[in-house]
Amino acid sequence: MAWTNYQCEIKERPALVLVDKRFVGCEPTSALPKVFWVCVYTRLPTAGAYWNPDETNVLDKLEDDFIDLLSDHARGHAAYVLRIATPGLREDYIYHS
Repeated sequence: MAWTNYQCEIKERPALVLVDKRFVGCEPTSALPKVFWVCVYTRLPTAGAYWNPDETNVLDKLEDDFIDLLSDHARGHAAYVLRIATPGLREDYIYHS
């Protein structure tokens, strides 16, 4: 995958965006007509970061589990295209069949 990340503001909140460049400016194919959105709130204080570093492994594991679960139920037809992190919150967007 060809990932890029950048910082910006979304609704006046700092955001860290991670996007698969294959999908910039276009949607995934018609074979992936649905989008799965999951929002995970962090548990620990962020101390000015997007999430507390002590939660990184847990958050990454949750993300991997969501992707695996959706891939299994989508018969392997899923594309993880976007993550948006704002302080205390991580959102993942996965297109699937």
